[in-house]
Amino acid sequence: MSIVLFEFSNISKSLWNYVLSEICPDPPPKGRNAACPCGSGKKYKLCCWPATGEGPMWDAILDESRQLNIPPPKSDFWDAEHMAEISTHVFRVERLDAMLRNKYRGQLLDLDQGFYDVELAFLADKAPRRDRDYARRALELLGTSGEFDHLVDYQGQLLQLSYWCTNEADWAAALECADRLIGLASAAAAIPEILAGLRREKGDMLIRSGNPAAGLAIQQELAAEEPDEIYNYETFGFTLLRTGDEERAIPLLRKAFELAVELGDSDHIRSIADALDEVGALPEDEYEAAIDKVLVKSEEDEHEIVAAVWDEHPEYAEWFGPDAANAASETEDGVNPRMHVYMHAVVERQIASNNPHEARDALKRLMSEGLSRHEAIHRIAEIISRHLWEMLRSQKKMDVARYRTDLLKLGR
Repeated sequence: MSIVLFEFSNISKSLWNYVLSEICPDPPPKGRNAACPCGSGKKYKLCCWPATGEGPMWDAILDESRQLNIPPPKSDFWDAEHMAEISTHVFRVERLDAMLRNKYRGQLLDLDQGFYDVELAFLADKAPRRDRDYARRALELLGTSGEFDHLVDYQGQLLQLSYWCTNEADWAAALECADRLIGLASAAAAIPEILAGLRREKGDMLIRSGNPAAGLAIQQELAAEEPDEIYNYETFGFTLLRTGDEERAIPLLRKAFELAVELGDSDHIRSIADALDEVGALPEDEYEAAIDKVLVKSEEDEHEIVAAVWDEHPEYAEWFGPDAANAASETEDGVNPRMHVYMHAVVERQIASNNPHEARDALKRLMSEGLSRHEAIHRIAEIISRHLWEMLRSQKKMDVARYRTDLLKLGR
């Protein structure tokens, strides 16, 4: 089996690989001409290759309805129910990938076969370079199985679908898909941030399809529910600008700018300021004053955060006292105090700046479950550590979207 990982999935590569390795420790060869794993010396296609071409283990892993047919692997982080959902998600894709590579040899499958959402997203991902209409039709069918897959990046898929809409019929089908997914997310009691993201995407679609009034109605609903959420203003403001509606875009971007300054979010300040500057809606001195304020505040906060974290760890006094340079790199039980405090500071910085806001939300949820603030910080730091390790191992940028998704699942 291959490690198939695409933008439609919110599962990290390491978790995907863990599920594969635990359920299929000895995967079959990728090629039909490879040596058969049974040791016969024959080619795989002339020996144990199944007549269906779907791989030798699918009947054992997934039942006829493509539901998980075996106990899911154990995890210290996820409970059995979540691991079953994760494993089902992974193996539906792996099965389909094997079919396309081996049985159908790259042929496009009939989309009316009743695919699950993760399978539709996979088929759309495989097709764009050859048949964009096929990919668009695959995404238009999202939600038709009636099963909401919390691990699919639905918001990203709706955004991709909207990029492929070129006429009235396309937009009608895309909006119908958005409504269907919003309904499923509501019925499945999905994480509120996921539902809000789907609603924002629908509003964005409405504006781009030529119905700004309906799109802004959604914006007003979202802003009333979460008035301090930057994306409830920024997303719609940017879309209105792209469609040439500066009059309605500027007030929304100004509001987003004010929130970014209030939160000390320099990244949002810069991106929003650039957009406002292009239409002459932000005086240069106001922008510079905002940046100066954020930089000064960030520097002060940084010193306060690090000092506070060291104060919370008196057991590491020798690592930050006068003789810190002579201290060992680790404690007797294998903890690196400097790295431990650094990870604490990273979490505290995210919580203080509310960027990403999922970190502060996760802290509140974990503490409501009875964890101390210190313990909750540790849980969040574990996720950051895992993503940083994956980034260093793969030599790629940190996948912020998946990190935010992992934070959303903490304490749920």
